[in-house]
Amino acid sequence: MCRSFLFGIAAIGLFAISTGAATIYVPDDHSTIQGAIDASANGDIVIVRPGTYVENIDFVGKAITVQSEQGVALTTIDGNQAGSVVVFRTGEDWNSRLDGFTTANGSGTFFSSSFYRGGGIYCAYGCAPIIENNTITGNTADQGGGSYGGQLENNIVTGNTANSRGGGIDNAATVKNSVISNNIAYEKGGGIHMNGGPGVENCIITGNMADYGGGICCSSKWFTPTIEKCTIVGNLANYGGGICAQDSWPSITGSILWDNSAWNGPELYEMYTGGFSVTYSDVKGGCSGTGNINADPLFVDPANGDYHLQQDPCQPGVVNPCVDSGHPNTLCEGTTRTDGVRDSWPADMGYHYPAYSPIIIYLPDDYSTIQGAINTSADGDTIIVRPDSVNGGPYMEIIDLKELAITLKSEKGAAVTTIDGHQAGSVVTFGEGCGSVLDGFTLTNGRSNDGGGIYCDYPSEATITNSVVSNNTASSDGGGIYCYGSDPVIENCIVTGNMAFESGGGIYCLASSATLTNITISGNTALDDGGGIYCNSYSSPVITNMIVWDNSAWNGPEIYVYGLGDPDVTYSDVKGGWPGTGNIDADPLFADASGGDYHITALSPCLDSGDDSVVTQSIDFEGDPRIALGVAVDMGADEYWFHLYHSGPVIPGSSINLKVVGWPTAPVTLALADSTVDPPTPTPHGDLYLPWPPLWSGNIENVPANGILTLPVTVPSGWITGDTYYLQALVGPWGGPLTLLTNLEVLTVE
Repeated sequence: MCRSFLFGIAAIGLFAISTGAATIYVPDDHSTIQGAIDASANGDIVIVRPGTYVENIDFVGKAITVQSEQGVALTTIDGNQAGSVVVFRTGEDWNSRLDGFTTANGSGTFFSSSFYRGGGIYCAYGCAPIIENNTITGNTADQGGGSYGGQLENNIVTGNTANSRGGGIDNAATVKNSVISNNIAYEKGGGIHMNGGPGVENCIITGNMADYGGGICCSSKWFTPTIEKCTIVGNLANYGGGICAQDSWPSITGSILWDNSAWNGPELYEMYTGGFSVTYSDVKGGCSGTGNINADPLFVDPANGDYHLQQDPCQPGVVNPCVDSGHPNTLCEGTTRTDGVRDSWPADMGYHYPAYSPIIIYLPDDYSTIQGAINTSADGDTIIVRPDSVNGGPYMEIIDLKELAITLKSEKGAAVTTIDGHQAGSVVTFGEGCGSVLDGFTLTNGRSNDGGGIYCDYPSEATITNSVVSNNTASSDGGGIYCYGSDPVIENCIVTGNMAFESGGGIYCLASSATLTNITISGNTALDDGGGIYCNSYSSPVITNMIVWDNSAWNGPEIYVYGLGDPDVTYSDVKGGWPGTGNIDADPLFADASGGDYHITALSPCLDSGDDSVVTQSIDFEGDPRIALGVAVDMGADEYWFHLYHSGPVIPGSSINLKVVGWPTAPVTLALADSTVDPPTPTPHGDLYLPWPPLWSGNIENVPANGILTLPVTVPSGWITGDTYYLQALVGPWGGPLTLLTNLEVLTVE
């Protein structure tokens, strides 16, 4: 029985395969598109590879999809003035699709009374195929120079001509999400002639010309066509530059009619028994109706075809009258903003561009340089940068995030991901208006006039988190970070070892209201003023939960204020003291400041001394939990918590220091492996990332009184460059109530 059952399943599978839809390739399987159509059956897909195909095709009633392989730019069907380029005349419906072609040089299909319909595409009466993602251009006919009939979506219809009506489109069932431009009809409907419905939705209609209705002409008394969320601008006619209603009553909602031209009725014109119902629209010169306005729509660049709406925050301070002014029941699909952010309720008036779908880019997988990835990214994208070991060393470049709002994030954190500016300029520059996020890098070896490590230009609002800005130089101001007229948010960062030949060794603020939270600023130098922070005129940085300690300058080694500068410093440890709520002046007791280790120890006065209300992140600069002890957040970049890390390069035969943070007197067990398990193994003391048994494990010393155990070890001489090893520690006895497993520490052999 079992054997028969399995045979039955196999037979069903074979049957399904043999009778399923086929994919036919042109010119692989057939040299012409028509040949592939003739050989196809209902349900098949015809894929057309790039090229120009000089032919006129007929779907001959088949429910198939004819689709270009690589889109309109590379695939053209040229009708050679021998008739309509594409014909549907045998009852085709939505199961027949034309997708992704340039259809050009068609001359129409003979109908009757010596006139031709559908220069580019002709759909006979009773046919309603889907015509999508095409460019319909350079075609001629008497009716429907570009297209006649059908359901059109996501098309560009441009440069077509009709001797009578519908320069671009005539008598379509629907027209959606399309651009109708620069078409001509010698009688009516330069862009679109509507002889039925339901209508036109979310289209740009511009630069078209006709005697009646430069943009649209509606001429059927039997239908009430709808025109929704359209931008109708710059069209020309004798009667009705934007829309002409001949014996028809179109309903216009959420649209913009502006700067159209006509001898009679530049925006709207009524003829015979025609009229309009217009609501929630912007009509130049005004129009009666609920929600209508008469105000400049403030397009971004209409002269060059950009009909996005200027608006804050993309154009700071701009209040656009069409934003949030559409019909209250309109679905918010797409965007009117230049940054691609989807429209939200209430809807905006006018055409909505497709909302941008952010992507994730990996380095060095997708691009060899960070700047290369930035240059091809768009607002909302995320760039993930893998560790130096994957890249073959630090990323040797200086980067400019321009005016983008992207996230640039390291995969494994600042300890293993370095951007080295190689003395060629500021390591990172945030351009004008930039709202980008920088997360998890060490930025070093930059050299610039201002801002050796980071330069925040006016009026950027960058967010900089979980990073180390170290050993950068400014020949003027801001050795580590320079903020000019900008309001960056900087949190969970270490700023150390930077130098300014004038002022602001660590951070320099000029006309800036930066938000500085949980930053450790130590060991920076300014030859003039403000070794740690320089606050120039009209700067009002908000400084909270900071450690500013052991910086040096001629004046104001830690913080220096000039002129009308007005920093708000609270809950911070500032050497020499500083007025403000919660501030202290006490040695932060770093683990090893001279060695660049700014972890705080168990006895630090910065433990549990910060202000929880300003904390926006749940982790510290290296991924440990914030407010870990449940009392209050610690000051500085580091939150005192169980942690395993190392200092020094991992070179065979050399010495490194392994360091374990934990409760004083707690025993420590260390384990080493050459692989990890994913997902980790859950235990009563946290996740175990190592396979068990590991390569090696053993009990080492107890945590000393300062809460950080330092264990000098020699890297085995047999380890090979490029190999990776993994460490994890258990702090406390197995089964103990306060025992925890640390993070996974990665050792990559150099």
